[in-house]
This record gives sequence, structure tokens and C-alpha cells, in this order.
Amino acid sequence: MTVFKEVSLEKFHEIFNTLRDFIELSELKKISRLRSLDEDMKRVIKLFKENSTIISSIRNTVIYVMPVYYYNPYPISGMVLIAYLVAERGPPEKIVKVGFSFSEALRVSSREKAEKIVEERFSILVKLLEKALLSKNPVADKLINLVDCRVEVGIINFLHRIYGDEILNDTETISGLHSVCSGENSFFANNKVIVIPSIDLWVVRDIRNNKIFRYNLLKLEFYEVSSEEKIFYDALFKGFRDLLEPGVVVESYWGYEYAFSSSKTTVDGKNVSLVAIGGYDPEKKKPDYFRDILAISCGESKENRCTVYSFKNKGVLDNITEIKKYVLEDLKEVLLGYILRNEKILGKARGEMAKELAKEREWKILPA
Repeated sequence: MTVFKEVSLEKFHEIFNTLRDFIELSELKKISRLRSLDEDMKRVIKLFKENSTIISSIRNTVIYVMPVYYYNPYPISGMVLIAYLVAERGPPEKIVKVGFSFSEALRVSSREKAEKIVEERFSILVKLLEKALLSKNPVADKLINLVDCRVEVGIINFLHRIYGDEILNDTETISGLHSVCSGENSFFANNKVIVIPSIDLWVVRDIRNNKIFRYNLLKLEFYEVSSEEKIFYDALFKGFRDLLEPGVVVESYWGYEYAFSSSKTTVDGKNVSLVAIGGYDPEKKKPDYFRDILAISCGESKENRCTVYSFKNKGVLDNITEIKKYVLEDLKEVLLGYILRNEKILGKARGEMAKELAKEREWKILPA
């Protein structure tokens, strides 16, 4: 491995503790512009100069990237850390930015296996960053900031498996991932990825092979969605942008504003309706986060009932009236009414819901 440097356990702890203490102190003091380097700053810069495997400069900015790991056979343990330092020179000030991310513990039985895991799981982002810095690619700055984001790093790694180095030319995707990671946006979607952390939804699309993969936050890996679920994800990729236009805005019992939005699209000749439930930003006049997104699909024959898929719960409902379980208690009637009156919702789905609701009301008024 050329991009990662193996260090001792003691050195790893020294690097980790120095970076952690420096960042915490910087946050405490709100340090961003410094006219002179204090001892902490000097120690951090010295650390990067000694251990960085990538050093580059873009105009008046110097960038250090320090990817290190340790492997300790007794007891078996290991860990990976990727850190960066960006120093911008512009007399008389010096702006310094430092960030780092570290992995979960590596439980491997040999140094060779540790090296393999580091190479397969963590080296792609660093190698892409190295190529971007060498070629002066404008996405280099976004990639550097992604170092702090574990899930987004995993997405970049997976995208590289599918698209190779051409992902470096996809400024939209890299910038979009960075915008969610930095907190600038609460979600992002384009033709390759959908990222909605509020409902634990991280999806990657292999356009060439017509496959869709979802990230498992517990196992920290992507898996291919089933053929039964794929139609819902294809619909989400096609119809997501329309969900940003709220159809109905309501106020909950507690005074919070929520938005319902919808879209209708066709996947492989089959119609699918999407319904989004989310918080509402009155200044931007659009959803600022999502509580869930539901996909509704109906069979062609009278016997085939409509199904509802929840992207948050990854579950399918065969009774459309059960859709109300996905919203707050005081929003249930609003959601049902929104679906019944919404022309973007499949006609068969609205008819099926009307029949089921009529049955429920009829049972409620029957004498005991």
C-alpha cells in the first residue's frame, strides 16, 4: 500500500489525541484565523509533515493528507485514521483547517489481513483525493471535506467500484454528498445517488447494469435491493424532484408545520405514485427534511390490491389504509384526505382507500 502508512499503536494514539485535542480547543476558542502559530498549531503541523503520504498545493493553499493505521497482534486489534490539514497563505493571516475520521476496530488475525481490509475499505477515497490534487481537479476541496463523513466515504468507495475514476468528473454528485455531510442540505438526489439521512436512506444506482443498492447502516455495507422492491426505488429516482414541491402544508397539534407532497411516474410501463411526509421550511417554502416517503403501486387485475412501500421502514403494506401508521396521530386524517383528493395518486389506489374507509366508518356506527 502506498497511500496508507502503518504506525505503532503508541504513535496512532499520539496522532489521534493530538488531533482531537486541537480540534476541540479550536472549537472552544472559535479559532479560524490566526496571525501567529501557537505551540499546539506547530505540533499539529509537524505531525502532518512527518506522517502525511500526500502533500499538494493549489495556488496559495497547502494540503496535507495523513492516512495511517496500526495493527497490534497481541491482543488482536487495529484501526484506521484519515486526517487532513489545509493551510492557506495570504499575508499577514494564515487560515488552518484540520479534520479527521477514524474507523471501527479491525478484528483480524494477521498483518496481511489488516492490510487487505485497509486497502479495500479505506484507500479508494485517499487515492481519488491524491489524483484530484495532482490534476488540480476542482472537486479536491469537496473530497477533502468528505473525510469527516463515514457514510459518504462509503458511498464514494462504492461509486468508484461501479464507475471507476470517472466519478472524479461528477462534480454534481461529489458536491451533493458534501452538502449533506456539511449540514448545508438535509438531503440530496440525482441520477446516481439518493441521500436522505433522516430516514436512513443512502442509495446508489448502477445506471449501466440497471441495478440499485442500498446502504445498511448496521452492517456498514451496500446490498442490492430485491427485484420486488426495485420498482419503488426506480420510481424514487425518477420522481424525487417533484416531491420538493409541497402539495399541502398543515400544522400539528404541537404547532409544527408539516408538508405532504406527491409525484406520479412510470417504471417499465407500470404507474407508481410517491407521497412524501416531511417538515416544512416556511422561508424556503419547501420540505426541509423527510419523515418518510411512500410508494404506491397497484396490480392490473381487480384481484391485485394496491401496495404501499415505506422507504424508511423498508416494508410493504397490502392494505392501503394502513398507510396512516406512518404519520403522527393528528396528521392521519389529513394524509388520508390528501391521498383521496390527489390526482397524482393512482385512481385505483384512491378507490381502494375509499372503499376501506367506508367499511371502517360503517363498522363504527353499527349499534352494539
